[in-house]
Amino acid sequence: AADEARLFGRDGPIALTPRELHVLRRLMKNAGRVVTKAQLTETLAELNEDIGEKTVEVYVHRIRHKIHDNGVEIVTVRGFGYLLRVTG
Repeated sequence: AADEARLFGRDGPIALTPRELHVLRRLMKNAGRVVTKAQLTETLAELNEDIGEKTVEVYVHRIRHKIHDNGVEIVTVRGFGYLLRVTG
């Protein structure tokens, strides 16, 4: 089934691919806590995506670009993973 969830930012809808949305959901569910690259890889495996950690980095980079200036940011915690936090 198609993923029908929509994300809205300050300036209207934010276009995310189903994979990007899946990664962002995992980060949102764990806001304020570090999510490892391995956990994000497992999250994408739920979509039958067999990917590596480099691909996770690409998705996080794309999501960061798309959600900037919307009151949240994805912070890299070196050696651990990523953290979604509220900025304002």
